[in-house]
Amino acid sequence: MEAVAPVCDPVIKAELDSILRTYDEDNYSAWDMQPDGDYLRRHPVAGEARRGAQQAFIELAASS
Repeated sequence: MEAVAPVCDPVIKAELDSILRTYDEDNYSAWDMQPDGDYLRRHPVAGEARRGAQQAFIELAASS
């Protein structure tokens, strides 16, 4: 289930932007749905470092 609600507080808005950016930048543990309904797993391009959203959140929590 998905829900939509306005976010007016600039601090919370910035935190949500950071969270969504982290998910968008995930290049090895995320899956993208294709037009035919199949899913393809993301893979870093040659020479690109692996960036997983969950690992990024774990590291952020550990540093807090």
